[in-house]
Amino acid sequence: MFYPQFTTKWLKPTTATLQHLCLWADEFFGFYPKMLPMHFPQLKYLSLGRYSFAHDSQLNWILSHAATLQELYLYGCTMLYEVWISKDKFHRCLLNEKEMEDGEGDYGPYYAYRYQKRWSDYFNEFRNKLVHLRHFRFGGSGYFNGCEQPFELEDEILVDLYTIRYTAFDYSQLGLYVPQTEYGSLLLWPSLNNLEDAEALLGLLKKTGQDLWIQRNGTI
Repeated sequence: MFYPQFTTKWLKPTTATLQHLCLWADEFFGFYPKMLPMHFPQLKYLSLGRYSFAHDSQLNWILSHAATLQELYLYGCTMLYEVWISKDKFHRCLLNEKEMEDGEGDYGPYYAYRYQKRWSDYFNEFRNKLVHLRHFRFGGSGYFNGCEQPFELEDEILVDLYTIRYTAFDYSQLGLYVPQTEYGSLLLWPSLNNLEDAEALLGLLKKTGQDLWIQRNGTI
């Protein structure tokens, strides 16, 4: 599997000295396929593209760099608030069995999980704990299309509250990462938390000294 090997063979040898880390993919990763890198004691710059969050360990991994992290960029990332995964695929996800509930569907046994955190929680944690953060961008549409890597243009990411910042993950029968617009009312969707997310995001941007404002359509 690529991600475990990438972590152990490429990232691990750099842990003592790495200051600039950019992880992007053309498909969602992080939760499935699982990838939670190790701690980098010198990390100043972190950019994640198409990374999926579903567990506090991922948030805590970012927060563990509070002593050094100055720039953080999240582009096209998603938060999974509900997960269904067949038991034969479970070994490839980030969670452990104790955190899941058993289920039985048309395609066999599966595990189910709900994540309680929302982006507003993440933004507030970044604001309160990343004491050296000077630049932050969070977006999923606008300047960059698809998953194109912006390289040294991350500070030009259009900050917006894009719809797919929340998705479900269904590997029991219906697919993988599923936006709300595709499931419709099939599931118990939580609010997209536009107001809470916007207030928390603006608070974080104010803390970093970035002079931005929010439009009615959710764009900063």
